[in-house]
Amino acid sequence: MFSRSKNETILTLKYLGDDKYVVEGFTTVDKAKSKDIQYLLIPNSGGQPPLSFTNANYIFIQLAKVFCLIFLHEENVRSTQNQKSIVWKQYMAGWREVCDECSTTLFNYHYMCKECGYMLCIECSNELSQINSEKRKKIKRLC
Repeated sequence: MFSRSKNETILTLKYLGDDKYVVEGFTTVDKAKSKDIQYLLIPNSGGQPPLSFTNANYIFIQLAKVFCLIFLHEENVRSTQNQKSIVWKQYMAGWREVCDECSTTLFNYHYMCKECGYMLCIECSNELSQINSEKRKKIKRLC
């Protein structure tokens, strides 16, 4: 799935094979249908039994510090971006987004090429902005 911007219109597409695409998902909250965001808003919508308080508390304590660091890092990046440049992507159950350069899992904010859909994590994007033109030629993809 990738997004492409043309004439102020943003399309989210799904590749079907044989060079065929269909429009799927949403790119801004106002275009989202209730089914698009139901998994984002409904707790425990996966049908799993609820966690006990003890287990939930243990998991929370283990992950809270790391999660807060990730959140603060991404919030810092978000605060430097123009709100018009943020595009929402539909949640896809069982799908993991990864950086096309370093293969790390993308947590939330990341950068995507409007032409080819190539995705970069925040760190790879920062590195890309600081390297010289000779090193840029060695990058896997750069439109």
